[in-house]
Amino acid sequence: MNSELDSLCDVIVHLRKATKEAENNIEEPMDEDNLCTICYANEVAVVFHPCKHTSCRTCIKQQLMSCRECFYCKSNVESYSDIAPSSDMADTSAGGATSSK
Repeated sequence: MNSELDSLCDVIVHLRKATKEAENNIEEPMDEDNLCTICYANEVAVVFHPCKHTSCRTCIKQQLMSCRECFYCKSNVESYSDIAPSSDMADTSAGGATSSK
């Protein structure tokens, strides 16, 4: 019985430590203006070509698995590129989005 009590005390101590660490590591909330308007979970990170609409990387990758249409204007997404912090865009291929099916 004592070993169970000791184990329980160890778990409680561990949980208290983990709770304090988690409270100290709280991230600043994301700017709502930079959230992806598709999922509202991630920041906007890519721009589609040629239409120039934007979303997070997760949403566009998911979209390109099933079709090549822009979420907003339904134009063909040929590729996408990262949105750089300085607004300069470095082109990257959209995982085969530039090739035709």
